Amino acid sequence: MSTKKQASSKASLEIFCHIGKKLKTEVVEASDPSLKRCKELVAALQEESDKNTMTVSILRRSNIGIVLGKTVKAIRRHKRDSKQADEWSTLMESCQRLISSWKDAAVKQESNGKDDEEEEDAGEHALPASVSMYRSRLTKQNKEMHKDPPVLPPAAITIESKTYPLPKRDKESGILTFQPGSNESLQKLIKDFHPNLTPEEILRAGSFGGTYFRPITSAVTNVRYNARDVLKDTVHPSWIKGLDHKTQLTSSTYRPQMNKFGVKCGGSLGMW
Repeated sequence: MSTKKQASSKASLEIFCHIGKKLKTEVVEASDPSLKRCKELVAALQEESDKNTMTVSILRRSNIGIVLGKTVKAIRRHKRDSKQADEWSTLMESCQRLISSWKDAAVKQESNGKDDEEEEDAGEHALPASVSMYRSRLTKQNKEMHKDPPVLPPAAITIESKTYPLPKRDKESGILTFQPGSNESLQKLIKDFHPNLTPEEILRAGSFGGTYFRPITSAVTNVRYNARDVLKDTVHPSWIKGLDHKTQLTSSTYRPQMNKFGVKCGGSLGMW
């Protein structure tokens, strides 16, 4: 995004935030809102919308769509006992047209995959705030899209507050059983989770052709991950003791010969 366009977008965001606050206090939360003041605020919204195309980023960060929706409900409520019901109705229709135009602009932006300004807004390291932002990252990083538009990754994950014992292995089947923690949302998932290999066994079998810890830029976090740092931070040294890091762990090239069965297998990141 150009510096000029970025400045214009920032100024527009500030205007929508300011008007939104005024609408909330002077109309939505007011017991007897002024028709004249409400007209002025809606006119200001219309003027700004005419000058600058509404974007997903501005809608998300200003919440102006939500505020204007609440304004419509407030107008509908106040016009019932007002002698100026017709004027309130006309104003309500103006609000609804604005909301509709913003929705259309957002849908068009997402369908076109245009999300440069959201990338600027989100900062260097952040989860994608919309499907279009995620798609933009995948495209720029030349990542495979198994589905287009892609499905957003979960916004958050649940982590147990304490550490539990290592899983027990069934002597006959070889499957591993984990002890469920105290988090109810995870208990069923953990009870159904029965892998037959540990992380160490997977890595030593060459399941990823030596590429699992290759350096990557994540389209999810927008962070460039260094192989050496990731190994140090996430892998117990005993798991990879004796393995050649360059060919068995951090290679950018899949080597079938590293695989226990000498084949290339597994789904792509796009599929996962």
